Amino acid sequence: MQKEPGKILKKLLHNKNKVVSFDIFDTLLSRPVSKPTDVFAVVEETTGVKGFAQARIDGENVARKMAISGAEDISLDEIYTQIGVRHKSWDINQLKASELEAEYQVLYPRDSVKRLYDAAIKSGKKIIAISDMYLPRDFLIKILTKNGYTNISHLFVSSQEGVTKWTGNMYRHVLQRYEKQGISACEILHIGDNYHSDYKMARKYGLSAIHVPIDIKQPVIRKIAETARVNIYFLCDKLRILPQVKKLYSIIKPKKIITHGGDLNFVENVYSDINQSLARIKGIKNDDKKDLIVFIGDFVAFCKNACQYLNNLHQRMNGVDFFYLSEAPGMNGKRISKRIKFPSMALPLVLCKNWYNQNASISLSTHQHDLITSKTYLAEAVDNLKQKHPNMPVNYPEFLVNCVYSFYSEVFNVLKPKVIVLWNEFYAIHHIIKCIAKEEGLNVSYMEFGSLPGTFAIEKTGQMGESFPAITPHQFLSLQVDHEDISHSREVLHYLQTSKLNRNTQKKASDIIAILSREKEKRPIVFYAGQNDYESGIIPYNNNSQQFHSPIFSSSDDAMEYLTTIASKHNLLLVYKPHPLMNQRHYKDTANVIYVDNADINDLVDIADVTVTILSQVGYISLIRERPTVMLGYTQLKHKMCCYEAFHIDEVEGALLEALRHGHTSSQKESFEKHVAQLLKYYLYDDYASRKLRYGRGLIDAGVFFEGRFND
Repeated sequence: MQKEPGKILKKLLHNKNKVVSFDIFDTLLSRPVSKPTDVFAVVEETTGVKGFAQARIDGENVARKMAISGAEDISLDEIYTQIGVRHKSWDINQLKASELEAEYQVLYPRDSVKRLYDAAIKSGKKIIAISDMYLPRDFLIKILTKNGYTNISHLFVSSQEGVTKWTGNMYRHVLQRYEKQGISACEILHIGDNYHSDYKMARKYGLSAIHVPIDIKQPVIRKIAETARVNIYFLCDKLRILPQVKKLYSIIKPKKIITHGGDLNFVENVYSDINQSLARIKGIKNDDKKDLIVFIGDFVAFCKNACQYLNNLHQRMNGVDFFYLSEAPGMNGKRISKRIKFPSMALPLVLCKNWYNQNASISLSTHQHDLITSKTYLAEAVDNLKQKHPNMPVNYPEFLVNCVYSFYSEVFNVLKPKVIVLWNEFYAIHHIIKCIAKEEGLNVSYMEFGSLPGTFAIEKTGQMGESFPAITPHQFLSLQVDHEDISHSREVLHYLQTSKLNRNTQKKASDIIAILSREKEKRPIVFYAGQNDYESGIIPYNNNSQQFHSPIFSSSDDAMEYLTTIASKHNLLLVYKPHPLMNQRHYKDTANVIYVDNADINDLVDIADVTVTILSQVGYISLIRERPTVMLGYTQLKHKMCCYEAFHIDEVEGALLEALRHGHTSSQKESFEKHVAQLLKYYLYDDYASRKLRYGRGLIDAGVFFEGRFND
């Protein structure tokens, strides 16, 4: 760039700049080619129309010579009119559509400028774009939107405005528009790669300007493009690689081809890995007489007795085949087989949980965009991934969900499993798998750690707010338990309370507990436990989220902000512990709020006067420890009469104050003892980990559950 990035950013964010203007080509967007006309060679190769590339260049030259007097630029339609005059047998409309598709495919964001754009948006600047270009405005808007430029208030295109930046008349045209809004030339900053058009002429007309020269083209990229006369984008897409590129690529064999911070070999490797995995799956010899259960998840990485449990279950269900697809990144087949004793396979890295390539440069085809548009659940997964991983490269979430859809559609077609078991329903990729399976008429079940430490939950309707106890609370509440069941429940609760058993190791934090002990002498303490929003059915926050999970708040932090107002109003001390996987922001303590990242949950529950959560299983820990508990969302505790519930915004303050006033009542304690008795008898499964007291349903019950799913 013209200056060091820090200096450019400082100039960009200066208060005097009310409008920030960007050039488009080679500024906001880049083409990974030696020269722009290489795109025409791509069209020639993909359409099979010999001579098109040169005809396209000639057509533009003629159109410019024949341009209407006074017009400083031409349109794409004018160019193709001239091509049609000289090549009457060609399908001009189809060729024009092919050129637009090629442009759509190859253009990707220029990372260094995208960061400037994002900073300008964040600072509240009005953003416009100005381009000397023959492509239609609507098409440019489509490309910009695809590449993450969604907040451009106006787009000035020379082919439609009739004036160009090169002559300077475009800047005069832009100023006429904004001077009417009280914005002067010196309050507009223009950024672009062309020294004459974007820097010299902008300054001539009184605008501030920053020159951002084109990023360095690496020799190997230029050599391939010039020799093969094709767009190097197609190296990224194995399905569309051109023969001469394949040949040249096999000769050069670079380990990586990098341009503009992107790995152009990444997508090709992804397709190769996926195809190899599918080939392995197709080679699996299944016993056609046996039913097949496919388990999908990353539990092999942390295990916590899940692996041993499934190994034992497999031995007991000797008439059934098990197959495990591991989403644990970094664990190869050899390591997996040490823990899983039935057939298994490590998934391609791109399909592993929470893994992504931060440097990938990805372009999407129209087909890939259309697939996401046609299936709501794919769009929901994209939304979830973008919020969970804000650093994912542009187009990566869309690319990933397309890979997931293609891979698992083929896997299920090949394996034809009787049951698919997902470890955690609400992981974005599992949301896609669940929906694909249902489209194919396959049975899906879900497995996770149970609401009581030392148990697993195995379910067919869904998890948490979509589980059997939550969606049919009154039916679950009516399940019969006798005095012996209640007695066992009390024994289990006493064991959990005294042992402080937890599925995660708890960290002691005596300093924070000491602080809270002193504060408790002054005012009541409310402990608020956040959940993993991205894997609790909340994000994206939509009608399903409200109906089954969080009826009021769209996130843990959203609820926190509301609870803060209540704490301030009633002089309460709010102790907020975000979920470990959500603790990405830097929180600051205030007069009524203390943020905690590392502390024993049991200690926080014990010292607080009341526990509040939307969906966290800390709600169960609080009740185990006989503390008043306020639930703001739907879990298995829904309508079980063992806690305070607030499922409407108007109920939150009242429920919290009532919990502080009455505490954990004897009636709530009895209801919770009954609820636990019902969970252990009808719902939760013993994880068979080593401990002093056994509780939960047995392996035989789990086998019966799965066999029942075969006939659903």
